[in-house]
Formats: sequence, C-alpha cells, structure tokens
Amino acid sequence: MNIQKQSSKNYLIQDSAVNAMALFEQDNKLKLNLKCAEKFKSSDNDHFSGGALSKLSKEIAGEIDLTEFNAQKEKITQLSSKLSEKLEPIAQKRTRKLSEHEGDWDYSRQWEINPFNNTYRVKTGVLPVVKLNVVFSFSALHEAKNIAKYGAFTWAIFSRLEEAGVSCEVNLIQEINNLFQEGVYTKFIYNVKNAGDFIDQSHVARCFTPQFFRRVCFTHWLHFCESFGKTAESRLGNVASTSPSFENGEITITIDNQADRVDELCDKIVKAIAGQ
Repeated sequence: MNIQKQSSKNYLIQDSAVNAMALFEQDNKLKLNLKCAEKFKSSDNDHFSGGALSKLSKEIAGEIDLTEFNAQKEKITQLSSKLSEKLEPIAQKRTRKLSEHEGDWDYSRQWEINPFNNTYRVKTGVLPVVKLNVVFSFSALHEAKNIAKYGAFTWAIFSRLEEAGVSCEVNLIQEINNLFQEGVYTKFIYNVKNAGDFIDQSHVARCFTPQFFRRVCFTHWLHFCESFGKTAESRLGNVASTSPSFENGEITITIDNQADRVDELCDKIVKAIAGQ
C-alpha cells in the first residue's frame, strides 16, 4: 500500500487489486484485531457492510459466475464493430511480397529473378493503449445487485476493448470524503491490470463484484486508517462526486454511464481511443 499525504487532509493511496486481496485473506486467517474489523468480516449475510465470505473466497480462487458479465457484453456488441471500423486502417495495410515461385505471375516482371508477387497484411504500428478508470465507490443506497450489474457493465467494456486489440490499463477508483475523520478527502486507486499484461478475463471480473468492494476494499480502508494512527469507528464517509470522461486515451466510467444509450456510449469510447 503506497500512501501519499498530499496535504493535512488529502490522501492518495495506490495499490494493486492482487495485493488488496492478499491483505484481506491474511487478515481473515489471522483474525487481526482491527477496530470494527469484525463488522466487515464476521457476517456471511448480503448487507452493505457484509457480502458473502464464502462467495468471495470462490471469486478470489477464480471461480466466478460470468452469466451477468456476458449478458452485459452482448448489449454492447456494436462497440466491437465500431472499434474494428476505426482501428483497422490504423492497424493493418496490404503490402506486396515478391517471390521466385509463390504468388501471381507478373508478366511485366517475366525477366526478373522474382517474377511472382503476392500481397499480405501487416501491422503498420502499435495499437492504442487505453487507461480505463472504473469509479468503484458506492453509497449505502446501492444494493448488491446494483453493484454487480455495474461491475459486469464495466467488465464488458474492458473485454470488448481487449478483444479488439486495444491494450488496457484497468484501475478501480474510489474518491471518498470524511472517511473515518471529518474533513478528510481520500482517493484510492487499485490497479487491476497493466497495459500489455495478459490476465484471464475471469480473474479481472472478480474485482468488479460487490464482494470485492464490501470486503476487500473495506479491509484496505481499515489498514489505511490505522497506518496514520486513526481509529476506525463506524464512519465510512460519503462518496465524492466523480464525472465520467472520454478523451486522449483515458476513459473514466461511472455508475451513471449505465443509463447512456449504447450507441452514444460506444461513440464516446471509440472517439477517446482514435483521438489519441
């Protein structure tokens, strides 16, 4: 956990999702005596400060039901076609290859050493790299099913981008006011995947679940609190407002984007990538 104190009441915390999950597993095994920790760990019920431990354990192990994820992916099929249309001219071109014996006979080259020619496709450059920031903080009004649907929605965008050849850096973003202390602004960034890394999509999906938010993230918040000598009472703060953005190879998705028309959302994403 990398904690940067940017001012007396402004903190930036950066970590990987893998490390955050390992921290949760360690705490769960050791039963560390953090203030209020049992509030987030002991219950196996599906309320806001809980989330099923048994289900999270399966997800951390990679056993995750992708039904809702794939359903959301089907809703944005046009993203793939739009990406293909925009990126194809950038990604590939036809080039000619001359040969002594393979390809089409070129009459104008009949006296040359390589009278045959053929064409094939080659990449003309590196495909775009996109930073996909997923705002993953919620109020107590958001039920588990709402978080699950939004998680599947954002995973579907990531999946479509990667399948189109766009390399993604994926981050979960949480901006919170008054976390455990009045007047404090805290921003958490969990790196799920770096651009160029190959990670099975089911392992990425496990970070986009209500169990990850309610269990892993809450435990991470507790450790942050104790790291600078504060006591974690019941204050979980309130979500800071974050606006979606689509520009210069960086995309920030919020839960409000679920209400966007699919064609408009796809156009915004493609424009952000092609406009780099």
